[in-house]
Amino acid sequence: LRRTLSADPRRSRLFCSKLVVALSVVAIATVLIHLAFFPFYDIAAGRHDQTVPVGEYRDLALAALLSNLVYTTVGASLALITASMAGGGTVALVFVFIFDVVFGAIPEVGDFSFGFALADVVVGIRGTESGFGDFDSGHSTAQAAAILAAWLLGLAGLGWLRLWRSDVK
Repeated sequence: LRRTLSADPRRSRLFCSKLVVALSVVAIATVLIHLAFFPFYDIAAGRHDQTVPVGEYRDLALAALLSNLVYTTVGASLALITASMAGGGTVALVFVFIFDVVFGAIPEVGDFSFGFALADVVVGIRGTESGFGDFDSGHSTAQAAAILAAWLLGLAGLGWLRLWRSDVK
């Protein structure tokens, strides 16, 4: 980080570059994996006398792409907040599996949790439930996307603020 900021002290540019690289790598990997395994979905479905329509597979891939990009943004933001990759990864797991579950269980405010918002957006993309339990936050896909965007902007903003105010040693 010291060498990077010595060469170009613009921290906002560094923040955006890190986020763009992380999101690009995840997007490319997600698309390539789904393209590589597309034929196997049809083979597996055929073994069970089923078919997987291309539209359904496309919706599944788009939902996976969105989820991967969202979780990458959360992880990168929390890594910047903690100024540590290991710490950011740990805090990201705590955020997703503990904080969000507890926050989601609180009456009235739980419907605005990160997990419910992401699940609502994924259901909006796929057009079907994910199969991980029934929930109804009562939000439309557009409202859920706005809630999700607020969470992501808040976390990314805190990561940027931490980077902007940090002293490089």
